[in-house]
Amino acid sequence: MALRCPPVRANTAGGQLPVPLTSRDRADVSWAWPVGFVPAEVARVTSEDPGTGTKTGCHTTPPLSPGSPWAWWQRGAPLTALSRLADFYHNLCSFLARETDSVLLLVGYRKLPEYHSPIITKDCLNASIHFLKALDTYGVDPARVVLCGESIGGGAVAVTTQSLVGRPDLPRIRAQVLIYPVIQVVNLQLPSFRQNQNVPLLTGKFTARLMCRYMNIHRSWNRALLTGAFIPPEAWSKYKKWLSSDNIPKRFKTKTHQPCFPAPFNEAAYLEMKHLLDVENCPLLAEDEVIAQLPEAFVVSCENDILRDDALLYRKRLEDQGVPVTWHHAEDGFHGSVILFDKKHLSFPCSQEIMNAVVCYIKGI
Repeated sequence: MALRCPPVRANTAGGQLPVPLTSRDRADVSWAWPVGFVPAEVARVTSEDPGTGTKTGCHTTPPLSPGSPWAWWQRGAPLTALSRLADFYHNLCSFLARETDSVLLLVGYRKLPEYHSPIITKDCLNASIHFLKALDTYGVDPARVVLCGESIGGGAVAVTTQSLVGRPDLPRIRAQVLIYPVIQVVNLQLPSFRQNQNVPLLTGKFTARLMCRYMNIHRSWNRALLTGAFIPPEAWSKYKKWLSSDNIPKRFKTKTHQPCFPAPFNEAAYLEMKHLLDVENCPLLAEDEVIAQLPEAFVVSCENDILRDDALLYRKRLEDQGVPVTWHHAEDGFHGSVILFDKKHLSFPCSQEIMNAVVCYIKGI
């Protein structure tokens, strides 16, 4: 069972006492849990973007004994309206911290509707750099840092890990854990998108609407996004080897799947959506020399997930460049299932299965 500890923050009026946080607080701050419990004493720290001066508030625990591993967890739910899911992530991260005996940081990035791409990845990168420079303060072994994320948070982990490649001033990331990650918004005609477009919690229409909002694209371009009409022929010729459904194993394709992608090129659509081809929005398109330097990965995919094939494409991309990949496929899994792992009647066997697999992997590295 997950460890149930109340969220806490510093009480400036006196001693350090547990104080419940509002949903707004939880959306705006980052958290770190030590090995197995949330202590009452919490310190306030701040990470800052050196380029813009933007500050990200963080709550973190007092120093621990040297040698602790550090797990960095990036959640999904990019909408402010969904920030109440912090309740779910609190229990999930407490469970992960206890079972892996790790310091764990949960990043609270800025969200829609006020903020758009690439704010999430920039906030996550800035928070990561801040803590990587201060691992000694928290008793963390610099050789045992793991970045974890699910859904859009998995995509943020992929981008952050790539951005940290070749940084001699920072410890090398030990591993990345990607749970049904959002890796690309270029090809939305992959087999899983067609097969699972009516599966909750993430339907096809909601996915397209959410992607348009996050990428700051007007909804009138929805059709062009779905059909790939914004992709220039020369760009598709270059990236097809990574984005095409030809890369998906046959077992995941149905006989009725007829790849018809991309649609005829629309220059106006390209001018509106060309940023979708940027690496910070599509880590699948990073250059080979960057991919080859990435740390080993644990990739989770779910059979009934509309974004299942994103995980499969990134797994292949990593393996093709010699990056060790451990793959876990939940046959009965669906998008968002992991946050329900301890919700009793709302929980599913796949939820606990995925969490157990993640714990087993982190403990084994």
